[in-house]
Amino acid sequence: MSVRKNHGSWWVDFRWQNQRMRKRSPVNSKAGALDFETTLRGRLARGEPLDLAPAHSPSFRDFAPEWLALHAVTNNRPSTVYTKEHLLRNHLIPAFGKLTLNQITTNLVEQFKARQVAAGLSPKSVNNQLTTLRACLHSAEEWGHATAAPKVRWLKIPPQPFTFLSPDESERLLKAAGNSFWRALILCGLRTGMRLGELIGLDWTDVDLDRRMITVRRSVVRGVLGPPKSNRMRHIPIAADLLELFAARSLNSGLVFPGYSGSPLPTTTSSQAIHRACKRAGLPQFGWHALRHTFASQLVAAGVPIRTVQVLLGHSTVAMTERYAHLAPSSLTSAVEVLVPENRANVVSGRSATAVNTAHRPITRLGDGFDSPLHKAKDEAGPRLLIGERVRRIEDYSIMNENCSQPSDVSAESS
Repeated sequence: MSVRKNHGSWWVDFRWQNQRMRKRSPVNSKAGALDFETTLRGRLARGEPLDLAPAHSPSFRDFAPEWLALHAVTNNRPSTVYTKEHLLRNHLIPAFGKLTLNQITTNLVEQFKARQVAAGLSPKSVNNQLTTLRACLHSAEEWGHATAAPKVRWLKIPPQPFTFLSPDESERLLKAAGNSFWRALILCGLRTGMRLGELIGLDWTDVDLDRRMITVRRSVVRGVLGPPKSNRMRHIPIAADLLELFAARSLNSGLVFPGYSGSPLPTTTSSQAIHRACKRAGLPQFGWHALRHTFASQLVAAGVPIRTVQVLLGHSTVAMTERYAHLAPSSLTSAVEVLVPENRANVVSGRSATAVNTAHRPITRLGDGFDSPLHKAKDEAGPRLLIGERVRRIEDYSIMNENCSQPSDVSAESS
């Protein structure tokens, strides 16, 4: 066996070209020792020395700014660099700053994780800190400042609630916007699902009225113009009402939604504007990202395939888009209907299972999993979705024909 525990410490012990290689694992666990063995064998295969300990291992406090300047600034978007600098300054350096890079072990990382959770931080916030810490320590290992980076295990994150509007509430918000500039910006958000930074950075050269297409190729975050999130350019068709609005305002170049003197619109100004519109519309206060959720939710509820919604949103994986999947009409119901004995013969004969005994059954997917103040879905009488102070029930589920599993109409202000 090439790894073994001896007097409380894990060791790597193997033979290479008739010579014994025995070293204590820097990560005191079996998994850490196995990873250390892989590192040692790789160095031997490349003809590198096994003296892995650097002559001087700097403290985390001294190394972190160097890593931020050389690695993060070079490889990340400005908004990501800002976030990493904030996490290092407020969380990671206070916790690990006095330790050398070689003194940061998996056990210390687990202790840090436990303290952050006990302090009331959300799993997502803690994972963001761990991701930055892991990236920093792996760079230290690659640059020869540390022997081996410790293992980092992330917390499990429960499904996150999100806010979206029904078509009726969307219209109320547009009417309440008042000023034509803010109404135009809100309409663009509702019809394209673009992020606020992408809306602020949208240029007239990216709007093709003849082809009815928007090309999302830039974003403004904290006043800095850069590429969209994940560096993914995408194309979004222009809806009819948005096309009419663009045609009335069209210019050859320049920002579509500029701030004063043509400069990018400040985020605080836009946030205050949508909050005012929410208040006038009688809706709970939310931010611009709710318009992106609304765009996706209303598409899925209308039966648009998840893959299509993923492309329109610019998500890197379909898993990110599947948070909206429960809004799809009848997709799950049609699957379980084949288990009903009286439906099996119909399925075999070619009839749709959802065309049998499903008329007037309530749709039970809308509202599932929403436990935020804006969305609650607990009601003994049936499925409900609460937005603000008003409860909407969706019960009309009619069948277009016996070969179609999609509902012909979803009434009562579905999202």
